[in-house]
Order: sequence, then C-alpha cells, then structure tokens
Amino acid sequence: RGGGAIEDLADDFDPILHEDSLKKKREESRLRLKTVEQKKERIKALRSTVMSIQQEIREIENTIIRLQKEEQEAQKKDAPPTTVVENPNKLPASRKKIDKTEAEDENEKDNGKVKPNIENGGAVVGGYPAKWTQTVTELEIFVDLPPHKSVRSLYVDSTPYKLKIGYKDEEAMIEGDLFEPVKSAETFWNVDEGILHVQMVKLHGMRWWSRILDGDPSINTRMCEPGESRADDLDPSLRSEVDKMLWKQKQKEKGITEPVDEKKKKILEEFQQKHPEMDFSKATMAPGS
Repeated sequence: RGGGAIEDLADDFDPILHEDSLKKKREESRLRLKTVEQKKERIKALRSTVMSIQQEIREIENTIIRLQKEEQEAQKKDAPPTTVVENPNKLPASRKKIDKTEAEDENEKDNGKVKPNIENGGAVVGGYPAKWTQTVTELEIFVDLPPHKSVRSLYVDSTPYKLKIGYKDEEAMIEGDLFEPVKSAETFWNVDEGILHVQMVKLHGMRWWSRILDGDPSINTRMCEPGESRADDLDPSLRSEVDKMLWKQKQKEKGITEPVDEKKKKILEEFQQKHPEMDFSKATMAPGS
C-alpha cells in the first residue's frame, strides 16, 4: 500500500511539470521570433542604404554626362572659324569629299533615326508597341498587357544577351537579342494595373542605347539628355576631377588611351570614406576609364 501512495503523489506532480515545459517552449519561441524580427529590421535598413547609394551614383553619372556636353559646347565655341570656299564647284571631286564637314557626316548617320522620348527611350521593343526609357546605367520597359489574361502564366526571361516576354504555352510577345549585355541577375519585373514593368541594369554604364533589341527602330542617341542633377552639391575639387575624367573619356572614344590617373583613385577613396558600409576591397581603376 505504501508503494501505491508514492505513485499517486507522482501523478499529482505531472501537470506541474508539463506546464513548466510549455512555458519554457513558449519563451524559446518568443526569443526566436524576436531574433527574426531584428534581422528583418537590419535587412530593411541595409536596403534603404543601398537605394540611397544607388541614387547618389545615378546623380553623379548624370552630372558627368551634363559636364561632358558642356565641354563639347565649349570646344565648339573655341574652334577656329570654318574657311568659306567661294566656288566649291571648281574643287576636284576628291577635295570635295575631304572637305565634307563633321556635321554633315553626323547628319548622314542620323538619317532614319527616331527622336527619343522625354526619358531618352522609344516606343517599340521587339516589334511590340511598348514604351522604354533609360539612364546611362539602367533601362525600363513598360508593356500594356492584354486584358483577361492571367498574370500567373506571364513570364520574363532575361539573360545577359537576350530578352523574352510572353505567356506560357503561347508565342512570345517580345523576344530577341539585346542591343548590349545587361546584368541579368539584377533584372526585376512586376505587374501593376495591367502594365508590365521590367527594370534592367546595363553591364557597360555611361552609354546610351539606341534600341532595346536588335532590329528595333533606332533612336538618335545624340539627342539624349541626362536628367536634372545636383552638380552644385559636389565639392569644387571633386567637380574639377569630374571635368578631367570627362575629357579623358572623350579621348578614349577617339581611340586615344591614357595611363591610369592617380587622382581618380582619390575620388574612389573619398566615396569609400562617405560609405564605409560598402566593400571596396576588389575595386580597380581601369586604364583610360
């Protein structure tokens, strides 16, 4: 009978032990949830920082392009006046060909090209009516989707050299080879109110695209204009270096390469000091860039 009494007493303690175990598990779950929430907040803060840095980079790039155009305009003003030939008909045919002005050459190249829209883009992608825009680093495509189509069956396939958009089990709406390569890992798309929005990042920055896909109508990239930028916010010494870099970029376009300018490294170092959260350990300065 004594042994039975001990068993009854143990049974009476079981609910208490069970309740303690439940409390311990609930506390562990609460701590795990708190850790997850803290990680989410850190990720959110990092994303905000990255977006801010990307915006600063875009503004600097736009400033560089604007300064490049100002430099070109200044060079045109400083150029010696063109010699006027009173009777060009008396010149030999070979001489006439040599005396053709650079403006005439450029006009010939521009023949048949479309004027870009206000955002430096066009209205056709892969033969499909779609608005596209660009900055010197990014591209955006806006496609009006057919009504009564399921977004779930829509797909956007992007590789560094190709783009394909369509619905599963149907012929692609847009398909072709890209004008230049993109960073396909940074291609994003979404659908809002029946409009497909695709965002791509150019592999080679500081270049205007004349079209998205090969075979599309070409826009006149000489008419592209960078957006408004805060050039006045730049440090005067930094802006001076930007002017020098623009001149060297123009020399590079002419096929004239130059050694790496040590002062360019200083610009990179200044940018690194402003953004210590970024990893610059693998950054390099390309010759003639």
